[in-house]
Amino acid sequence: MILTVTLNPTIDRVVEIPNFQINKVSRIEKERVRLDGGKGINVSQIVRVLGEETLVIGWIGGSNSKI
Repeated sequence: MILTVTLNPTIDRVVEIPNFQINKVSRIEKERVRLDGGKGINVSQIVRVLGEETLVIGWIGGSNSKI
């Protein structure tokens, strides 16, 4: 078992805007929010792909804890 600690996880917000054009009004078609980034989380993802057990711990607070 490998334990990783991520003290500052990242929040990735990805939006899809079809037919994006500069200096034009653009509308978001889809939005995804993922809380799965940061060095410790990335290491654990690779460790799992390599077949080992892993546990990720970390902190998230403030308005981000509601995501």
